[in-house]
Amino acid sequence: MFGSELLEVAIGLIFLFFILSVLLSAAREAIEGFLQTRAIHLERGIRELLKDEGGEGLVRELYEHPLISSLYRGTYDPEKLTRRYSQHKDTWKRMPFRNNLPAYVPARNFALAIMDLAGRGSPTGDDADASLSLAAIREGASTRIADPRVRRAVLIALDNARGDLDQARLNLQAWFDSGMDRVSGWYRKETQWILLALGLFTAMTLNIDTLHVAKSLYRDDALRAVIVTDAEAVVEQARVQAAAGGDQTAMLTMLGCPPEAATGAAASLPDGAARGVASASCAERRVRNLGLPIGWENRHLSWPWQFGWDVGAWLASPDAPWRPLPGWLLTALAVSMGAPFWFDLLNKFMVIRSTVKPHEKSPEESSEDRQFPKPAPAVGQPGSTLALAPAVTPAPEPQPPSQPDPALDAEGPTPEGGGVGARTPNRREADEEGVGWTDKIDPLEGEP
Repeated sequence: MFGSELLEVAIGLIFLFFILSVLLSAAREAIEGFLQTRAIHLERGIRELLKDEGGEGLVRELYEHPLISSLYRGTYDPEKLTRRYSQHKDTWKRMPFRNNLPAYVPARNFALAIMDLAGRGSPTGDDADASLSLAAIREGASTRIADPRVRRAVLIALDNARGDLDQARLNLQAWFDSGMDRVSGWYRKETQWILLALGLFTAMTLNIDTLHVAKSLYRDDALRAVIVTDAEAVVEQARVQAAAGGDQTAMLTMLGCPPEAATGAAASLPDGAARGVASASCAERRVRNLGLPIGWENRHLSWPWQFGWDVGAWLASPDAPWRPLPGWLLTALAVSMGAPFWFDLLNKFMVIRSTVKPHEKSPEESSEDRQFPKPAPAVGQPGSTLALAPAVTPAPEPQPPSQPDPALDAEGPTPEGGGVGARTPNRREADEEGVGWTDKIDPLEGEP
């Protein structure tokens, strides 16, 4: 049916976008493993949280604290900070790419390090061996934390602890988590722009035109059936593995691309970048094996010199380079939504297809409701197979004399005057009195 075809076309497109999103997510991980942008955003977020733009004060002490320095190799060097421009034309500093800083700092480590620095100072200071208490933290915060806003945040965490050191730690963890939410927003925004750029590059390189793919899926029943079957297998495997769609490794495994070691030139890259390159290569092969009309093998582009430099005729030709541009843009916008979004949508569409899948009834499966026969058309009416004959009045046949019906005469004579209690005349009496009973046909009894 028409609705079933559209549903399967939508499933095919969603499945394609899901695989492309996994491909670009793996490519994004490869870029992240090489550039270390998570560590850049985290370091900038900590500097803004502790109000230390240059990184020379409390931020440096934090990164050199044993609870934080154990998370990365080397030392924290604020001299590497370089000026960058934000969207508001204000300058801010950031670490260069491929730095050695940690990409993740546990909130517990941050809170304990801040409490230790405020209560006992530097690990090499005079109070390094003193006991840690709320009173020591409160007293040390006034001298060891220079910025009044940061000092006030620490004191508020202590006041709300009500004398409980563990509760003070939890309050500082909540303060750190709220600041890191902003850092996560920076990273997500940057990732979405990177995915959009990668999506447009991939769409142009592999010639993935969403509009052309949709037309092919709608017209080719066999191709549509193969894609839907493949999507069903992936969703079923996801259910078996109990993968909710948020795990990059689970998504690659569902597509038949488990994490594997990189080979060739990719083996010389950092660990994260090498794994990302290997996963992206496998996902790219998975896209090509779908059998969809993508790639440049059967696509030819025309150029102005082929039309005698007639730009108007060149732009109007079906092979002009701008023709697939709308489809490329749709592909890029779709894959920028991310693999978890498309996997969840694919799962919902497969559930809809399995529960309310439209189908046409065959003649053998037609409804078993009682079909009343249509009355035959009257002679001379449209649809009648009989010719209209001249009207001939038949001679009346002799009728036998009617016999009185005892059941009709059993009720006796009708009371005169009518009114309440008056009896309706029976058939015989009505015929004798000329009421015209025989002219009225009861549809439930047929002819009298």
